[in-house]
Amino acid sequence: MINTITEEENDDEINSSTDLFVPTDSIPTFTLDRESLSRIGNARRGPGPPPSVSATEIASSVGSVVGVPRHAFLKSFTFIKDEDQSEPMNWSIRFATDDSSPTTRRRSRSSSSRKQKLYIESVEGIFALSRIQAGDYLKYINHERVGPSYNVERAIQKMHQCLEDDNFLSITTANKEQNAKDILVQVTILKPESTKNYEDLGLTVWVWGLLCVKSMEKGSIFYHSALKEGDQLVSVNDISCGGMTPRQFAHVMDAFPLEVTITVLRRKHRWTGKFG
Repeated sequence: MINTITEEENDDEINSSTDLFVPTDSIPTFTLDRESLSRIGNARRGPGPPPSVSATEIASSVGSVVGVPRHAFLKSFTFIKDEDQSEPMNWSIRFATDDSSPTTRRRSRSSSSRKQKLYIESVEGIFALSRIQAGDYLKYINHERVGPSYNVERAIQKMHQCLEDDNFLSITTANKEQNAKDILVQVTILKPESTKNYEDLGLTVWVWGLLCVKSMEKGSIFYHSALKEGDQLVSVNDISCGGMTPRQFAHVMDAFPLEVTITVLRRKHRWTGKFG
């Protein structure tokens, strides 16, 4: 069992992650139960989506707010193959394959750049629960870098092979390259079971100046995701982690039965200049 750990919890501590959010209290709300809220996908998460009553209640229960996160540089979606299901999970990714695609036309004018990257045209099925969207390009499949030798057919084949051989699939995408000191990363996982709680998911967070990822249990769903130790927690399903304790974080994680999207701030290494 993985326990939440905190070196020091200070209620007066200021968390810089709150600066990454724009409060949406002025936007009218609508009612959704928690499971319905969890099923709202990326297609309905445009700029400034109205928070549901359930999300607002969860945020209020931990003294937080629902905010609108910035567009993340890296996004991932991870799920585990369910051997008990009578029918396979429905998922689909469509890639832009030629210049006739609106997505491809928005990319770099360099033809060589287009050949080296596989751009997302659309996502369907359970992938719609993630923040991956049209215009992102494929970066990793189960932590294996997607290089210039990959084409659409090979990428799709690799995804199916990984799901079959590894019993999980983790896709990481990126958008426009950034040279900033810090980047935002959005990690979405599909809970293997709706009854799985925070401790079952193998993630440990602690307060080390700010609320951060301490560790991930080897083999857990978060271990297979794009999270890294030391990532600073910004939000959970758009609920700000600013000033949140590990116990409150666990409460929010448990409140969503299906999909959980964690947004983190990742800083560059001061010596190598690399992220993580």
